[in-house]
Amino acid sequence: MNITKTISRFLTDRVGGIYIKNENTGKIVYADDSVKQAYEGLTEGSDASQFLSWEYDDSDYKKNEVAVFDQYDVATRRFLLVRILIFDEDEVTYRIGEIVDVSSVMELQKDVAESVSFLREMDQFKTSVLSLLSKPFYMLIPIIKQYVTGSDTIIVRKFGEICEWYSYQDDNYITNRDTLGEKTKEALEAEEGDFFTGGLFGDDKYACIFGGHIANTTYAVFGKCVEDDKKKTANPLLIHNLKLYLENGFMREEIVYESEHDKMTGLYNKGKYIQRCEEEYPYLDSIAIMNFDVNNLKKINDNLGHEYGDLLLKRAADSIAKVCTLNHIHGYRMGGDEYLLVIANPKDGELDKVVKDWEKGLEELNKEAQLLEDEKARFQCVVAVGAVEGKKPYNYEELMHRADELMYEDKKRKKKPGEEIR
Repeated sequence: MNITKTISRFLTDRVGGIYIKNENTGKIVYADDSVKQAYEGLTEGSDASQFLSWEYDDSDYKKNEVAVFDQYDVATRRFLLVRILIFDEDEVTYRIGEIVDVSSVMELQKDVAESVSFLREMDQFKTSVLSLLSKPFYMLIPIIKQYVTGSDTIIVRKFGEICEWYSYQDDNYITNRDTLGEKTKEALEAEEGDFFTGGLFGDDKYACIFGGHIANTTYAVFGKCVEDDKKKTANPLLIHNLKLYLENGFMREEIVYESEHDKMTGLYNKGKYIQRCEEEYPYLDSIAIMNFDVNNLKKINDNLGHEYGDLLLKRAADSIAKVCTLNHIHGYRMGGDEYLLVIANPKDGELDKVVKDWEKGLEELNKEAQLLEDEKARFQCVVAVGAVEGKKPYNYEELMHRADELMYEDKKRKKKPGEEIR
């Protein structure tokens, strides 16, 4: 066996190609089969710069010192490692070049870099999520936007008989309560990639990112579709982790919800109100209170039955829930037909707006009632209200007393002649 020939053939055929160029003429004086196959038309006598892109380079390489550099070769679309050596032979200066295809190595480096980047992103994601584990699940929305949707995000959730839509706008978490209508049913039954517009999605187009069901909760997560959106597709592992965190939040929320909410109406219960009175309400910079009382409950109970009396109470509660869309507005059922709404640190004019929105919402519910198949359920829901607000320093008990007085006055105004005020 010719050892020198065998080694030479192995290096050129399996490792890289070899060429030699006359430095004075720029012509190829030798090219092995590997180089000729890679650069169609290259032969001895060819102008090296017409085939080998790096030969355009006028770098002054030192004789008898190996120069090494990376090169992306447009002609072959490969990443190359090129070694150059300038030497003299028979009083002529030559350049010998070795070309090694390192495309697979570059792809591996790219994959490693992407993996490292993803692991770093996962670490940041988990850090962000862990800081919110004790918070309400909807506070994950900004994180979902950052790591998954890249745009406005909506969570649709059905818990028992309650359907709610959660979003985040202008640094506020927004909750919309919705009946289980066709649009909400479609949203909850959506599969990944389904598109939606209309309803609480408005005129914008949203795509379902993922959804699921756990315990008493069915949910779906949607991201707003953006024209020419170039955001990356979320890694399945990230989605999987996000689902775990989100569903953990749902489970925790169910436990907390049962302890803090009135089962019939879905509003906060009196126990939650007492807690906030001890920890929050007397110490705010400003506060607004709306005290409600439902008219005609006894009359409907006596004439139609308690089933319809409960329907009256639910309708009143729904009108209040319609305006409890921001996380600083809290609606309560205090017991029987008595309800309360508290706005923590209201903005200027916010109480008046909430009162008007509530009146409009109640009017819409009463109009919808006229279309019910059950004629007995077409009664009007009449609710008396007293609204007050105060700035620090305020006396919370005095504000509550004044709201109660105003509610009673409103109750008398809304009573028909001869009706009992109860």
